[in-house]
Amino acid sequence: MELKYFFAPDMRTAIHRVKEALGPDAIIFSHRKVEGGVEIEAAIDREESREFKVEKMPIINEATHAAPNALTQMQEELKLLRNMLEHQVAGLAWKEERRLSPETTWITGKLREMGISKDIAQRIVSELQPHGTVVNLWKQAQDKLLASIPKNTTDVINQGGVVVFVGPTGVGKTTTIAKIAARYTLRHGAHQVGLITTDSYRVAAREQLNVYGNILRIPVLNASNQEQLETALDTLKNRSLILVDTAGLSQREINLADRLSLLTKQYCKSLSACLVLAANVHEKVLNDVVLAFKAIDIKECILTKLDETASYGAAISTLIRHQLPVCYLSTGQRVPEDLQTANVAFLLNKALETLSLDEVDLISDDMAL
Repeated sequence: MELKYFFAPDMRTAIHRVKEALGPDAIIFSHRKVEGGVEIEAAIDREESREFKVEKMPIINEATHAAPNALTQMQEELKLLRNMLEHQVAGLAWKEERRLSPETTWITGKLREMGISKDIAQRIVSELQPHGTVVNLWKQAQDKLLASIPKNTTDVINQGGVVVFVGPTGVGKTTTIAKIAARYTLRHGAHQVGLITTDSYRVAAREQLNVYGNILRIPVLNASNQEQLETALDTLKNRSLILVDTAGLSQREINLADRLSLLTKQYCKSLSACLVLAANVHEKVLNDVVLAFKAIDIKECILTKLDETASYGAAISTLIRHQLPVCYLSTGQRVPEDLQTANVAFLLNKALETLSLDEVDLISDDMAL
């Protein structure tokens, strides 16, 4: 994009010259009065500008086309004026916000730097008390962010139950199931645990779960349809913890709800669904996954691959936006070591670690710039 300057005796003439030189979609960045008229700063993308280069057609009937041409010209000029005003108003609003509250502007920037989504960062800042030092406001922001993350009250390692693990391919469902099964076995004994796999797509996944089952000396049953799943659940009904592994499904699959319907039948009242999310993906992907898997009644989630992400803000934003409690955090591949009960304060502290610790001491200096 290349900036150009236009000079004219009045605003109308200046806008007309911008339109002639750059086309109707030119962006006006600024204008100011100068000696002898006005000066406009405008630009347009070169690639886009090529699309608007059309040959002038001969006017067949000037009288017939005069009114429409005049109307079109007026519409184009109004569009340029609106564009100019929108940019100026946005710029003035930002400058005014920084002038009136440079502290909250700084805090918003830091939340965004942590990876917190824009709307959540703005909501957190809007709830801050208007008075106080920037350090106090920053502490307030952290407290409000922490309070916004939903807390989980269940712990299957202690409470048991029938849990179905769902999620996209490659998020670590099978490894997470092995970690939970191993922890439960250590506390309550192998006779209390049973595993079921409904993954008929990946032979490697079944083999992996069978390997874990053999090591832990707990049964692993296969179920390719609803009847087999009911039979497997009935076989393991005397065990206090039953973990069900499922095939990884893309959140974009059209028939996702149909494939999940096997798990939503009311044949097992104690069955609950747990969504497994990888923390090392973009927030939009996490958001799409949660929305797609709402086809079943998701009670909680597990965050995996925390050791593979450089930003925890996307995961935190997703939990807040969907008010989705997180029950466990997976921090590596080791079974069963790399699994911990979810602690939202831990997540927030990991996100804060991405910021410089001495930046807060320099805030007052930044405000003076």
